[in-house]
Amino acid sequence: MSRESLQDHICYCQRELKSLLELKTTCHTCERFNDGICEGNGKVPEEFTNRTDCPQWQFSLIPF
Repeated sequence: MSRESLQDHICYCQRELKSLLELKTTCHTCERFNDGICEGNGKVPEEFTNRTDCPQWQFSLIPF
């Protein structure tokens, strides 16, 4: 790996880490949540959709 390739890889990893650290672990980013319904918990009241402590929260890093 060249010095330039290494620097490019470091920059890529830093961008990825930044995006993961900024990800909010709420219902709205969970892949199990769709149109107010949670696959594990059923209908979720709006006041609970911004909580970040759900043990069933899931997110896929694969964009498709």
